Amino acid sequence: MKLIHITACAVAALLAAGCASRGNPSMSFGGKLVEHSLLRIDDHVSFALEDGPETRNFTVSCDAEQAWLLYTDLRTGRSYPVTGPRFGVRKELVERQAQALKALPEVERACRAARPDWREVQRSPDGTFTLIDIASVDTSDGALFFWGAFDYPRMDFDLPYRAPFGQKRERFRLECQTKSYAQVSGFDIDERGRVTDGRIDGAKAKSNAIGTDTNSDYQALFKAACGGASAAQALPVFAPRAKSMPDPRGLTALSPEVTAAVSRSGLPPAPKRLKRVVLEGTWTRDGKTTPTRSEVQIEPDATASLFRTRTREADGHGVNSPRSQVWLI
Repeated sequence: MKLIHITACAVAALLAAGCASRGNPSMSFGGKLVEHSLLRIDDHVSFALEDGPETRNFTVSCDAEQAWLLYTDLRTGRSYPVTGPRFGVRKELVERQAQALKALPEVERACRAARPDWREVQRSPDGTFTLIDIASVDTSDGALFFWGAFDYPRMDFDLPYRAPFGQKRERFRLECQTKSYAQVSGFDIDERGRVTDGRIDGAKAKSNAIGTDTNSDYQALFKAACGGASAAQALPVFAPRAKSMPDPRGLTALSPEVTAAVSRSGLPPAPKRLKRVVLEGTWTRDGKTTPTRSEVQIEPDATASLFRTRTREADGHGVNSPRSQVWLI
């Protein structure tokens, strides 16, 4: 992963001083800004700092003396403020820490830069909008770098941390001539525009060829990026939309239609309780569709005829993984 060195002793001193005022007295920040981690969302900028074995993700307000710690990636795994390995809300930092983080040169430039200009590339039958930020398109070493996004009609929870998301934003390195691309970073965004989860691969990102196995969303996005500024300006402006909210446990109520259908079926009682299901299918990542296998452990929920499920992925990722809901009939 390529990193940008921050040689700002004053920043580190401010961060350490801010810890002595209020909040967690042991919390201090420093290190290197991780390339491709800078993400502008309206009047906020999110980014990551690498400090030895730890990488911490932050968000700062461009218009106020505010900053938040989102989560920390350790060698032993992910840690959210307060809740540890499971998703938890971001933690607001003290004012001096916010000032120090906002003083980082890359963060200052990101706040001064033009706001994102999201345009619709296409709308899928399932209600997903494919978007491109035409203000982010930049050329470096013969390749395009830009932010794309996938906006969903409803909120969901991403494994393995169950981080809420209604949109996924992904940064790409795209070579139009050779028809190859790499996703260098990606983040989950909730309904209020806050980063809840993410991955930064940077220079280690796998290069992929654009071909028949590349999904239609990616193909449409890359076509828009390679089409030039005039074609991009002609794309419709994206208008944020309200999203339906799921049950926080990932469960939904049994619909009256299903209840009536079960009643009409006249099925006999189940001879045994279902405790485990193995699912085999496909999943999509980096525009490629590959086989996957999941094991689902099932346990009763307080709601009658409804079961909770716990999924274990054979590949250990859990991103864009199959989800299941099991009814007792």
